[in-house]
Amino acid sequence: MNKKLIFAFCTAMLCFGCSKTGCCLYKTSATIYLINETSSVIRSESGLGYEIQSGETIIHEESEEGEYSKRPTVDTYQPFSGEYVFYYIDESKCEVGLTDIENFENRKEVSPLHFELTFRFTEEKKANAEPCTIPVLD
Repeated sequence: MNKKLIFAFCTAMLCFGCSKTGCCLYKTSATIYLINETSSVIRSESGLGYEIQSGETIIHEESEEGEYSKRPTVDTYQPFSGEYVFYYIDESKCEVGLTDIENFENRKEVSPLHFELTFRFTEEKKANAEPCTIPVLD
């Protein structure tokens, strides 16, 4: 009986401690559609290894477990949370908008904590991209 009481106490502490201490683990995942509407080829740095041709769409899947003060939503999700860089290879410019959820469209939660997002590389975004040093990929 003591073990059941200890288990119940620990479970209660985990449940109620979460809202008080601000630390809960959530596993999130996302399906991200990357659409290249520019005349440029877009590459990601070697960590991802993507090369998106003009007019092409690729699908990126990601999953992460992290601590959040409350349950993540599609509007608080942070895509590409690593230091991934996408760049327009003919312009020496880096696209920095991929880490800001506001730059994504068609944002929805398709199942609990699984999000679906679309990012469009456009000529306007390319014009506003930041200059960067492009790594040489063979």
